[in-house]
Amino acid sequence: MSIHPATKLRHLRLFLKIADSGGISSAARLAGLTQPAVSKSLSELEALVGGLLFHRLGRKLVLTDEGQRFARHARDAMASLDAAARVMAVAEVTTLSIGLLPTVSARFFPRVVSRFLEGRPSVTLSIETGSHPVLLRKLRDRHVDMMIGRMPEASEMDGLDFEFLYEEPIIAVVRADNPLVRLPLTQLLRQVPVVLPNRDSIIRRKVDDFLASQGLADLRPAVETSTLALGRGLLLVSDAVWFISAGVASTSFSPFTVGSSQNVLPVTLTGFTARKDGEAVKLSWSTESEQNNAYFNIERSADGVSFSSIGKVNG
Repeated sequence: MSIHPATKLRHLRLFLKIADSGGISSAARLAGLTQPAVSKSLSELEALVGGLLFHRLGRKLVLTDEGQRFARHARDAMASLDAAARVMAVAEVTTLSIGLLPTVSARFFPRVVSRFLEGRPSVTLSIETGSHPVLLRKLRDRHVDMMIGRMPEASEMDGLDFEFLYEEPIIAVVRADNPLVRLPLTQLLRQVPVVLPNRDSIIRRKVDDFLASQGLADLRPAVETSTLALGRGLLLVSDAVWFISAGVASTSFSPFTVGSSQNVLPVTLTGFTARKDGEAVKLSWSTESEQNNAYFNIERSADGVSFSSIGKVNG
């Protein structure tokens, strides 16, 4: 006996959701449909296969013996169809469009591009940057295939698949020779221009929460920007403080960025020497500020974009 020609994929998908969740209401919630629509689909499928697939046990729907056998074959069929779709997708894709937050495009993404293209030389990467809301909207509208940025709020995750990649702290950044840098942060923020991320950025919400916790909820920013070039320029010509992702500060201010796990600042070098001592090379340096110059992370790059770590030097 073959399957009835009126049986649709939606019948099988909803049937399996009911089997996995144990009820019409939970399956409807998972599928984003109304309960009557899911009930109707199940009734149609049972009519098409000519038998009951579930029976009630209290408030749950439990598969009948026939339903268990049908579910096993339905899962195999759906897995085969999904595999076929993936094969076709890989065969046909020649361009992969990716939306990046500016902070991701500065350091993280350039490191993975060459590795990706080595395995898929026929694929062209189409990259665009933008704010979190703009990129998320383009992802939902299928204008980009994927997005790399900060983790969205739970309310924004419905219908999206995601994978956690790494953590990146938010820090307060000043230029290395800021004369007020030794002041407590709350006092410093009352005396200098404050630069905050744009209001629609995810990190802005976190910064606002931090300021409120420090009794600074009424603090009015002088500038709102997440633009790397503008933020850097403002710090270099003023005593401003900029709240921004640590990854921006570690790549956008100086060829030599010295920091700790808690606080990364741009540092202006006034001297740097290296001399051979037997089989070792000894380094010495001086900076305009004694802030955060306890060690160097030394990295090597052939193109100024992709870097690999070759060691850490303690002061």
